[in-house]
Amino acid sequence: MKKASFALIIVSIFALNLGMVAPLVASETLLAGYETSETDLTLSSPDSGMTLTKVQGGTSGAPAATQGSYVLKAIWTGQPDRKVEIRHDGLNYNLAGFDKALVDVFIPTGAALFQSTGLIGIWSDNWVPGNWSRGDIVPTENNRWFTIEMNISSFNPGLLDHISALVFENYGADSGTLYVDNIRLFRSEPNEPNGLIATGHDRRIDLTWNPVTGVGGYNIYRADSVAGPFTKINTSLDDIAVHSDFLGTNGSTKYYYVVSVSGGIESSPSEVVSAATYAMTDDQLLTEVQETTFSYFWDFAHPVSRLSREGLTHWSEICTSGGTGMGMMTIVVGVERGFVFLPGEHLHGGHAHHGVSVVEAPHHHADRALLPRGCEVGRLHAVQQVTVGRGAVDRQVIGVVVVSRC
Repeated sequence: MKKASFALIIVSIFALNLGMVAPLVASETLLAGYETSETDLTLSSPDSGMTLTKVQGGTSGAPAATQGSYVLKAIWTGQPDRKVEIRHDGLNYNLAGFDKALVDVFIPTGAALFQSTGLIGIWSDNWVPGNWSRGDIVPTENNRWFTIEMNISSFNPGLLDHISALVFENYGADSGTLYVDNIRLFRSEPNEPNGLIATGHDRRIDLTWNPVTGVGGYNIYRADSVAGPFTKINTSLDDIAVHSDFLGTNGSTKYYYVVSVSGGIESSPSEVVSAATYAMTDDQLLTEVQETTFSYFWDFAHPVSRLSREGLTHWSEICTSGGTGMGMMTIVVGVERGFVFLPGEHLHGGHAHHGVSVVEAPHHHADRALLPRGCEVGRLHAVQQVTVGRGAVDRQVIGVVVVSRC
């Protein structure tokens, strides 16, 4: 077993959260499809010249419905302000977890289009703060369905029963005709995890990956071959980016992928990785104990402060000052033992799955440029600052002074 002597640890820790890539489409929930079966839905307008009728799509000049069989036909006259509104009562919905409200709008041939300043949006007195969300576009040609998107991500969730006004403003004439269908709420798919690494041990396989910001947790899937089939192995959401799969036997190879989960929606799967269990020697077992201890303080650290958490059974925001000091010692040992790799350093023995190399190693790294001249890889001496990174999600800067062999 390697041994090292170290003196004077840790000066400070801080973290930056960096931007995430845009999420992907996942699911939609219907609010109003204007079907005859929607008996609780009541439609009205404060505009005296407005007539609202549910009509069957594809008949009598109406366009085919985008959802179901019926559409809402709106006809109005005598509106010199060129603005009309449609109220929806009797709905039952919650904005929680949804990013946008969508509505399909169709202007038939012969009816005026919107002015260049035209807009479509939703105003509702029970949406807070602000009550109002403007759509991204208006129809720009006749005889075609357009989907209008309205951002609702900033509104507080709650059980709601009406929309105060679906607003059509700056229309092209005092009178008009249009069709509306399929008001729905849109939920985005969370970002998929990346940086997944599988490491085999005695009768178990450990998985680690880069945390995904803003999700409720993760599901882990396992298979006996890369082609599958894959089966979910966790009974409840894992809320940290670490999972240990206790298989109970050695010589077993398993394949895994991980998905993040938000609002009950799963992301696309991560990359598929594999590892095998094996019988450990005493030396390998002692190394595993050290690395597992390091992993607790490194992978389970608080995502913002990077302080050590009190434990798995405590509230995840509770951190321990004394435990953080012990965690800092494990980071120093982790660097010396190769659990955290330097850029350009080669993997030795396959244990440094917490490290990163430009080519050879995974997702954490210390900045080799800060090493004094004459120091060999893995032996730190009087390093004033070590920068470590965790992919595109966050970065931490740890100020340390480490005394070791050079």
